[in-house]
Amino acid sequence: RLSHQAGAYRLLGDRKEAENHRVLGEITKATDPDVTTEILAAIARSGSTIEGLDDLVLGFASVDDSELSGTATEWLIQRDATAVCFEAIDEGEDAGKRRAALLVLSKIPKATVAEGLVLRLEQTGDHEFRREGLAALCDLYFAKGLPWKGTPLIDSFLRASLTDRRVDPAWLLDEMLLSEIPIRDLEELAIAAKKQMPLQAAT
Repeated sequence: RLSHQAGAYRLLGDRKEAENHRVLGEITKATDPDVTTEILAAIARSGSTIEGLDDLVLGFASVDDSELSGTATEWLIQRDATAVCFEAIDEGEDAGKRRAALLVLSKIPKATVAEGLVLRLEQTGDHEFRREGLAALCDLYFAKGLPWKGTPLIDSFLRASLTDRRVDPAWLLDEMLLSEIPIRDLEELAIAAKKQMPLQAAT
């Protein structure tokens, strides 16, 4: 039955008539990840929009089911859903949602995304978010495998963070190297990282 239900939503997504947008009303009732995945695909193909939908899907992006979370994440990336992601980060009440939001943002190469992440990292007192945000910036550095106009800001912020007492420089250096970010003065940075500067509690 579930496979038939999923197939029905797949067909609905290929029709443009407004009356078929009732598929939107079914997404909150779906309990099977396969069905929910097909509903998301149907909505994406139909081009439907509704207030609160992006926030609902961001919740799906943080679930344990890999197929559903992957589909929801890609769905948000394709919709360029930066607003709901930054909203989830600012609210900060749901750690899973925040991580999902950072994953989505790390795949959207826009200068406003880099600026938004840097601004929030400069202001945060949350050590865990700082690590997650810096990792997202490393992923965003070579968005789609190529440098882009947000790269200089990310580059300067990451390098400044290497000397930030609230950041573990060895960890950040490893993240930068894993992301294949060019390292200037590698020997000097490596020496600084080995010193393992003590972390200072954020105020």
